[in-house]
Amino acid sequence: MKAADFAQFDKNAATISENIHESWNLQKSFETNFVNLLKKWKLMEAEDTRYLRVLIETRNQAAHASGINISKEEVDRLIDEGMERFLSKKLLWGIQGVEELVLKMKAVDMFPATNPYGFDATAFDALERLLPRYHFQALDTMVERIETGGALFFRNATTFLRVIADRHEPERRPHLFRVLLSKRSLPANSAWVIGILAANPAILLGDDKKLEDHTDASLAAIIDALSPSDEARLDELEIAVRWMLKNLKREQLARYNATLLAAARKIWDRPSWILNAKKQEVRATFQHTLFMDTSEPEGAERFANAVCDRWEEGYEELLVKALEPRSAFVLLRDLFNGAQAGQKRCSALAKSKWAAMPFLRTKAEHFLEKYPGRAEDLLANGEEFGISAEDFHEKYLSLPPGYRLNDDDHVADEARHQPQGNGNVAFLARKRYA
Repeated sequence: MKAADFAQFDKNAATISENIHESWNLQKSFETNFVNLLKKWKLMEAEDTRYLRVLIETRNQAAHASGINISKEEVDRLIDEGMERFLSKKLLWGIQGVEELVLKMKAVDMFPATNPYGFDATAFDALERLLPRYHFQALDTMVERIETGGALFFRNATTFLRVIADRHEPERRPHLFRVLLSKRSLPANSAWVIGILAANPAILLGDDKKLEDHTDASLAAIIDALSPSDEARLDELEIAVRWMLKNLKREQLARYNATLLAAARKIWDRPSWILNAKKQEVRATFQHTLFMDTSEPEGAERFANAVCDRWEEGYEELLVKALEPRSAFVLLRDLFNGAQAGQKRCSALAKSKWAAMPFLRTKAEHFLEKYPGRAEDLLANGEEFGISAEDFHEKYLSLPPGYRLNDDDHVADEARHQPQGNGNVAFLARKRYA
């Protein structure tokens, strides 16, 4: 103020006064513009922007002869609020943070085996350094570059995405599922995607046919790569398949044909398929897979174990009702071939005259009695062991008139207690055959 008063009389005072006013105006303009830009770019919440405006206004009132008295308590309150709003929090980044994360994933192993903090902590700490609305952009960027970013980036990205997906966060799961699968960017060993599907199968629904086609191909590849010993993932797959068969319409099931075919190869012996064996939309897929697998002795043994260890009462009847008489005979023939090849459960069942499969035995017997020539051909074509239709009927199908299968029958007990599979026989039908 003193320099301004003397400016009209002293050139030096005029220069000093001009420089002071320019600096003051620049500072004022910078602060105001800074807050305006934060608001325009939506980089700050409305309440935070309001706080900054109040802070600037209060600072100006205290620094100049405004006549307004700013108390120490008010200053302390503003400082405490600033600490809580800004200084006590991590600095969050937008698109530049996404790019920095991508560069880091290309250069540094973020998930070494000796990581002391755990993979979850590493992934979520990196994500939480970004503004919330850039979280999905970061995930999308990883998916887009997962095949082109190099080996280290591929490992970091797949681990990062798996960790995010494994956390049960409903708002992220559908987004991840649709984006990852529709882009066909995930490798076939991304079994964790099945967990996303099991948690929320309805994310399969959509109006974009092209997107569903892409999803079908990606899912089928992932399911096909599932390990037969990964019971947890197979349980999740069964949950998803059961929901699909119950809720999807015919045209929707057709769009997921590759997925259903891949799933049938993995879990055809589970209830989700058995309970829908007669459903027109999947009947052909299920039966094709069933007969392809049981045509080999190992597949026949798998079927025998499923019937005796896993199926509940009534499942065998449901399956047999969905089979034509010829198909029932072919299935029984393949189980017999499994017995001849030395498969333990198949052998025990054959000795018991299929005690745990009364409906299949009966239907196969009716076919043989009605079409002995065709049965003879099927037995001749089935395996090299060779047995006539008459001998097969006598040794493995026919039961004495009035015969009743009881729990204390030796052959039934032998079939029931073979040490195969995961448990005991679910049921032994007790039915009189005429």
